[in-house]
Amino acid sequence: MVQLVKPNGWVFTIDADLCILSAADPGHRDASRFDEVCRKAAAYICEHYSINYRMGRSLSKLFEEAGLVDVDNSAWTGVSRGGSPRAELWRRNWQVSGQKMMADGALSREEYELYLAAMTDPTFRFLDALYFRISGRKPST
Repeated sequence: MVQLVKPNGWVFTIDADLCILSAADPGHRDASRFDEVCRKAAAYICEHYSINYRMGRSLSKLFEEAGLVDVDNSAWTGVSRGGSPRAELWRRNWQVSGQKMMADGALSREEYELYLAAMTDPTFRFLDALYFRISGRKPST
């Protein structure tokens, strides 16, 4: 991206970090099992794909190493409820990725279904991914 930007141009990105995807209410009946399923899924992703699901936290350093200046980095998350549009996005993603994890023996059918049920349960609240916003300017030559 840096090579494509003209001098004084800006590079901007947003990256999701899955480090905090977890139950927001530890007292919910499914909270601890949901958190365990999320940990298993994260471990599976790291082991089977060349995806760094925690890349966002290191992007400001990478921007600086690429020669960008005025690097700015911030992060935010949200608390979502089962049945919400955010939960539906996670549920649909899980329908595909969870099936693969289950087929490979990384998750049981019960764990797969627990996650799907949590994403449709309006009494279940979860911390969404941690989203990093990073920007940096390419200096003038």
